[in-house]
Amino acid sequence: MFNVRVYKTIWNKGEKEVHDILDNQPDRNNELNPSSYFYDVALEFPPFINLELSSDSWESGNIKRVSWDVDEKRFYCYTDDEYPSLNNHATCYRTLDFDEDFLKSKCLRHGWKPLTAEE
Repeated sequence: MFNVRVYKTIWNKGEKEVHDILDNQPDRNNELNPSSYFYDVALEFPPFINLELSSDSWESGNIKRVSWDVDEKRFYCYTDDEYPSLNNHATCYRTLDFDEDFLKSKCLRHGWKPLTAEE
């Protein structure tokens, strides 16, 4: 079995604005407040790029990066970041407009754990 930790980041601003701040406006970095989550799972095979993991109530999303920690004997996988829609009060499933609080609560409901300094 392979020990795997999957990471997901949820941002507090839309994707375009986050990338604009990170790439062009470093003086505004303090406005960004990403929340990171993790999920531990055991696999019978090593994870790979583009793999999507799921169970009854959990799904990883598309894995974009995989690394192996020799000391921990664990794979670390990173999924696509999630961004709230531009409409700050959106929670409409049909248009996939979700606000930051909805994205965070969805992660917690599906078993993701908030990443802390100890993790």
